[in-house]
Amino acid sequence: MHVETLTLERVFDVQRPTIGRSRDTTSDFSFEAQGRKVYGLNAPGTPSLKAGDRVSFVLRESGNFQSLVGWHNHTTGEDVLPRHRSLGRGLFHAGVILVFGWMMFSTAEQPGVRLMTGGLLALFVLIAISTVQNAWQGQQAARVIRSLRESAEGR
Repeated sequence: MHVETLTLERVFDVQRPTIGRSRDTTSDFSFEAQGRKVYGLNAPGTPSLKAGDRVSFVLRESGNFQSLVGWHNHTTGEDVLPRHRSLGRGLFHAGVILVFGWMMFSTAEQPGVRLMTGGLLALFVLIAISTVQNAWQGQQAARVIRSLRESAEGR
């Protein structure tokens, strides 16, 4: 995780669409800071950003705002944490996926079916790894953002 702290000069293109039936709200926005324009960012919820805010952005890749995970707004004290599942829930889903895949593979009797279910099992393993990795990264990002807030409060 990488942290970039900027003072926003301008916030524009703010949109707040809802996602499907769940009515989860996200915010799409763009901003300009230090003469650089960053377009098409997405954040969970309805955070408020305005010109003049000093914000520490947490990125998966240094300098790449498309890998935005969350942020701490030093001006308002607001935290935007990633929407993620808990690691325990991710492990549970990974376990269910792997058990289902193993059951399909182990009960297949014909070689062609066994080959096909073996391929599906390999795909299920990749999905399980991805599920756990996303939960782990979400927890790491939340820890970084909370530590940013605590260090700002300590000043």
